[in-house]
Amino acid sequence: MFPGEPPHAIPSNPLHKTVQGGSTSNRTWTQPPLDTPITAWQLFDFHLKYSGNHPLFQYYNPANGELKTISWGKTVQAIHKRAQSIRDLAGGTTEHRKVIGILAISDTITYSILCHSIIRTGHIPFPISPRLSPPMLAHLLEKTHPEYIFVSGIEGKTMGVLQNLLQSAITLLDPTRDSTSQPYTDKMKDLPQIVPMPSFQDLFQDSQPAKEEMESNETAPTNVDSVALILHSSGSTAFPKAINITHRFMFEQGMLPWFGDVDLCGLKCSSHSLPMFHSAGHVPFTWAISSGLVLTVLPPVSPPLFPTPNIAFEGMEKTRSQVVYGISMHIEEWAKDETKIEYMRNMAAVIYQGAPLSVHTGKLLISTDVPVVPMYGMTEGGAMSSLIPARTSERDYEYFKFSPHYTTEFLEQGPGQDGIYELVLPKTANQTPARLNTTSATGAPAYATSDLLVRHPSEAKDDFWKIYGRKDHQITLSLGEKVNPGPLESLLVIHASAYIRSAILFGRVRAHLGVLLDPIHPFDPADVIKLAEFRNMVWPAVEKVNQVAPAFGRLSKEMIVPTWPSLPLSYSIKGDPHRHLALQAYAHVIEAAYEAAYETSQTELPGPRQWDNEEDVKNFIRAVVAKILGDATSSTRFQDNTDFYAAGCDSLQTTWIKNSILYALRRSHGALGQQLPQDFVYLHPTVLRLSLFLVKCIRGELRPQEFQDEHSALDTMLILKNEAVAGIRLPSLTGIDSVTPKRSPVQGDIVLVTGTTGALGCYILGLLLSDAFVHRVYAANRPSPNTGHHMKSLAQRQEEAFIEKGLDVSLLQSQKLVLVEMDARRADLGVETQIYETIQHSVTHIIHNAWPVQFGYTISSFRESFQGLKNLINFCLQVRGHKPCFIYISSVAAFRNYNGDGPVLEEKIADFSQAIGFGYGESKLVSEHILQHAADVNGLSFVSIRVGQLSGGINGVWSTKEWVPTLVRAGIEIGCLPSFKQKITWLPINIAAQVIIEMRNSPHQYLHLVHPHPVSWSEIFEHVAAMLGGIALVDPDQWTSKIQEIGTENSRGSLDLFKKLYQGHNADPLINTEKATRMSKTLADGNIHVLGESDVKKWITYWISKGFL
Repeated sequence: MFPGEPPHAIPSNPLHKTVQGGSTSNRTWTQPPLDTPITAWQLFDFHLKYSGNHPLFQYYNPANGELKTISWGKTVQAIHKRAQSIRDLAGGTTEHRKVIGILAISDTITYSILCHSIIRTGHIPFPISPRLSPPMLAHLLEKTHPEYIFVSGIEGKTMGVLQNLLQSAITLLDPTRDSTSQPYTDKMKDLPQIVPMPSFQDLFQDSQPAKEEMESNETAPTNVDSVALILHSSGSTAFPKAINITHRFMFEQGMLPWFGDVDLCGLKCSSHSLPMFHSAGHVPFTWAISSGLVLTVLPPVSPPLFPTPNIAFEGMEKTRSQVVYGISMHIEEWAKDETKIEYMRNMAAVIYQGAPLSVHTGKLLISTDVPVVPMYGMTEGGAMSSLIPARTSERDYEYFKFSPHYTTEFLEQGPGQDGIYELVLPKTANQTPARLNTTSATGAPAYATSDLLVRHPSEAKDDFWKIYGRKDHQITLSLGEKVNPGPLESLLVIHASAYIRSAILFGRVRAHLGVLLDPIHPFDPADVIKLAEFRNMVWPAVEKVNQVAPAFGRLSKEMIVPTWPSLPLSYSIKGDPHRHLALQAYAHVIEAAYEAAYETSQTELPGPRQWDNEEDVKNFIRAVVAKILGDATSSTRFQDNTDFYAAGCDSLQTTWIKNSILYALRRSHGALGQQLPQDFVYLHPTVLRLSLFLVKCIRGELRPQEFQDEHSALDTMLILKNEAVAGIRLPSLTGIDSVTPKRSPVQGDIVLVTGTTGALGCYILGLLLSDAFVHRVYAANRPSPNTGHHMKSLAQRQEEAFIEKGLDVSLLQSQKLVLVEMDARRADLGVETQIYETIQHSVTHIIHNAWPVQFGYTISSFRESFQGLKNLINFCLQVRGHKPCFIYISSVAAFRNYNGDGPVLEEKIADFSQAIGFGYGESKLVSEHILQHAADVNGLSFVSIRVGQLSGGINGVWSTKEWVPTLVRAGIEIGCLPSFKQKITWLPINIAAQVIIEMRNSPHQYLHLVHPHPVSWSEIFEHVAAMLGGIALVDPDQWTSKIQEIGTENSRGSLDLFKKLYQGHNADPLINTEKATRMSKTLADGNIHVLGESDVKKWITYWISKGFL
């Protein structure tokens, strides 16, 4: 099946630099035979036999938090299993090899296994982009003649989106059609058979084939010059080209790692951004075959995840990938986040392909030591840049160096293009371009790429190059997709010949195209009425162009830019406009058009009649989506709950949907349009959810940054958790062996505690300063807000807080105390470097108490708090010499919906739904998951103390912002208070602080802090009612009705708050405190203070003193 037995000779090319898998630590990997080209399927079978336990794929599933690995053995077994079913479908290859198309939106693992299963049979897979227009797809079908096409989304009796696209293309090829009605002359005699795309479960749920079954399978061709698969170009001309990829070509692509500086074996390469219908999606597989590289990908879920920048980064971070091979648009987004930059800085390589990075982003990444590597390549020639230069190499974000084993020639262009060269790739013994269209300088067959390159200006780097452009003026969009403007411009001029003289497309490094039109009858574009008239006149012609253009190359009305009479275009002898001169002259006009496009879009769509009417808004959203997604919404499978991205919506169409909504909103609700988050379409990607979100915003039922339905809240909790854990760093590599906090017997504990000006923080600080075992306390609080008036110092604020709580102010003079102004939202915590390092080198405990006590918040409002938590975790993980303990003050609200049979145990709560419905509780549970991740993955030592309701302290101080005083005031307004059967486990805040101090060295990760001796609700509220003049205690339903009937806005608000906090699915769950009692002598003491009348008097006296009652 493959030449010889291992060990095999290294590649014969003497220029190779790094043996892949040469490290003795890679015990699961066996070097394949690479000295002579062999087929892909032979290499796969080799790895089944010799590297079966070596990982090939790894993915993280955000739905359940699982990290899964799939080995070479499991993958090749799945390939053999699927290959047998393909043989059953298409027959063997003894007569002829069949082309089998794949038109699918699927995950990488499923797609790649299907592709290689087809290769294993000897048939030829043909991955097809789902973004093609019907004419483009028809053209490719006509040129490749596939006999079968796997299509996703065709389950059931109704037609799916992609099947609808395929049927539209087949209609154009129907031999019964009049040849004058369609442009095809070489019609297909036999139309392809449509086959359902297999699922990931289909590939792995059945038993795998036995070894003897695989060896008895029909053997595929071993000719390395035979076609392995067909790929197509991105539609850079009027129609995309089908390109035959041979086994030799794939083998040569796989050699690239051997000519880099890094052994990739066992390293994880993030391929989350790369679609399998594009050549870039197949490149990492060739590297994995030759080097043992592990590919990290999106999870195989249905419907497949759309690789947004955040989702791609989450997958990369969760799998702890050391290399990323992605698109420039994603890196541009990641570069906006300091934590993401920090993660990239520690990677082996950040490889990007497609459009170039912006100057700002490129310089930022280089300055922060991110190992950015531009990858130059094309479908016809493959990836050609040096793969991963050594970290010590001088880096450049835009210039690349060709891998040393590639042979290149450079043809200097004509006059006026000095220093600009066209790249030519000759065919050599180690290099076989997929297309040959010229001869080289030596007379060998070659491929002239039409890519124009310029050399690095420094003589020291004269072997570095960057892309200048294309001979055919191909436009590279920000997503890496390429559009050849020539054919589209010609078509536009033909259809709008009554109105325009010429057309020039533009859009390099932009999200979408625009067009510069030269009107036959010039006018002043500053006249908005004439501008609108002109755009309407040419719009029918633009729509005809959009019908044949790829989805990413369509034009929108606001991007039609007419020339100005004062700035006429110049034309060549042939009558063509001078493109570069025109684009240069109109650069400022084009820039203004892009800026305006983000402000307004799709202006011809009227907004809903009433924005607060859900049906009106749904009708409007349906119209917007139908206008922009077009054929994707014509299928009966597209419903109000259909995910836009499952239907093929791309980022450009997302922008159009967003801008259409914003434009309509500004007519009647301008302020709201400014408040909506930029990603609101991504967050609510169905007609139903998007409509509901907008209606609730209009009605004032939620703030624009929030969405409170349960499904979205679960999604948001997961998103916020993943955003935080994505920024958690690896721990310090020095001195992290200790599993418990190191405490010097001489110095004692050194504690950093946050939020010490708040109620609980005050008591914790006072007790720490009084504790003989504590050597130093760093009391951290946010800087004073700059209100424009005299700002109080942190010392003043801390002293006032102590006085209010009845604590001994003299404690603040202790030599133990260091007050620190800290902004945990910042990666450096907003403190001076010297203080930062001093704390980090000595701290033994971090008590994170600071948290917004805002019961009206939804989960989204805690985003900054999660950022602070993440930064404090990173601070803790970087401590050297010992492992501090991170004590987090959580809440019993994290399990407000608990519905188990027994008491709530002091263990991890895996299910987010246990906190749903109350943003504060949701935030606490998300925090626990962040801490658990840091413990499991990064080795954090933590204790999460789930604190129950705390009551007033030694002098009865109880914040009037909390729900109990709010409920009491509502009782005064309506003349009654509710009487519940629940027990009250409220604990005085000063006692809670003492218990927390005692728990700081707990070996348990989760502890519960509630009063060990509950009292009845009625017992406490009888005292409350008596203190208020004898108001009645009534049934809860009666109390609710009375509030709704006669209550003020304040009392109705207290009702909503009470329902959120106290009326979960199980308002009075039993709470296990066994571990907590063992960790606290105060809880274990049977003499702990029990709540009673004296406490009630203190509370009410304080509330009255504050003017609250």
